[in-house]
Amino acid sequence: MSAGEPRLTVSPVPTTRAELVEAWAAELERAGRDLPEGWRALSTEQIRGRYLHQRLVNAPNADDIDPGMDGPESD
Repeated sequence: MSAGEPRLTVSPVPTTRAELVEAWAAELERAGRDLPEGWRALSTEQIRGRYLHQRLVNAPNADDIDPGMDGPESD
């Protein structure tokens, strides 16, 4: 790739409604939940928002990633 060529960015967020529903259901399953009643009435953008929110809720915190990341504990 030369310096002037634009880079393609790949979004990890699904783009189609079906992909969003599948990804949202997987995130909810990780949290021990199911798709809520009436989810089919939600718009694609509403599903995207709920998926992203659940993904954030399911994200590991700093201690899960790297215990003691806050620095050494004082005794």
